[in-house]
Amino acid sequence: MDPVTADANTGGNFNRYWYGNNNPYRFTDPDGRLTYEAKYLNKNIKVHISDSIPKPEQAQLKAKIDEGVSVLNDAQENLSSEALGAANKINGITVRDDAQRSYVSLSSGVFVPNTDFLNDSSPNWLASSFIHDGKHLDLYQTTPGDVTAKRNASTGIEAEVKAMKVQLGAAKALSLSPTEVSYLKQVISNPEQLKSYIDLVP
Repeated sequence: MDPVTADANTGGNFNRYWYGNNNPYRFTDPDGRLTYEAKYLNKNIKVHISDSIPKPEQAQLKAKIDEGVSVLNDAQENLSSEALGAANKINGITVRDDAQRSYVSLSSGVFVPNTDFLNDSSPNWLASSFIHDGKHLDLYQTTPGDVTAKRNASTGIEAEVKAMKVQLGAAKALSLSPTEVSYLKQVISNPEQLKSYIDLVP
């Protein structure tokens, strides 16, 4: 039984094909999590929200994601080619309540935030995070050598600084707040602050 049940007020979701977004030929839903497609830049990406997150919170998280994607979409014409190229590397979004803040899967290109990260982030910051983590993917994909060499070049403090510089470059286009801009500048100038976080990221 799909744990994502019908809406008791509207009857929404109450049909036999809802588990596959009303298109079971195209979509599967092995664990009952909330799944939908979002218009992300010039493509559609899949968004998954874990079924371990309570249903009312799933709806709130969906709204947060949609707002962040909307900010990115609206700003794309004002982004640098590097920032836009980085953002385009993101292939999907999976929200997990057991993830470490946020990271990107280097193998799949999926952006993985946890619930705290989404709740703490403004839509503008979330949009900039797509660019940030997309830069990690860019570093991974453009580094020659084996998987170990690619991973070493795309993670760690040096890679974080590179990603934050691209994120900072997009600040005006994304209307980041003065506090958000100040944070980026502070960490870029003192990247050792990131070491404890980097060591925890999968």
